[in-house]
Amino acid sequence: MSYVEQGYDRGTGTQADPEVDVAIELERLNEAYEERHGFRYCVFVAGRSREALLPEMAAAIDADRTSELHRALDAVVDIAIDRHGKLTAR
Repeated sequence: MSYVEQGYDRGTGTQADPEVDVAIELERLNEAYEERHGFRYCVFVAGRSREALLPEMAAAIDADRTSELHRALDAVVDIAIDRHGKLTAR
């Protein structure tokens, strides 16, 4: 589920700049985020493209750690609720 949720089944370039490799930019931002906050960036993708996550992720690097802990925990809960719904849907 995570593979599809995170967009690994889709292309890599951005609409604005096809030369930008979104996977490489996400990894760069994740490394900067983890260095600053001490944990990997967690977000409920909710069908958004990987490219659409870049501005939000870049901004989160500069947020304070306590706010990011709360935001990330909310994301974990949102992901769990979404997955539960998908796994139990009939």
